[in-house]
Amino acid sequence: MSEQQSKTYECQTCGVLMKTSGEYTKCYFGCIGDIMEVENNE
Repeated sequence: MSEQQSKTYECQTCGVLMKTSGEYTKCYFGCIGDIMEVENNE
């Protein structure tokens, strides 16, 4: 049930969007500490 696509998650806390490589997307910019990560398959 994993999609091999670069999805972009938005941070509702900070509203900042950071894309790290295509493995996993990290979203956090020193806000309330909201971090979202998608399962990265090696």
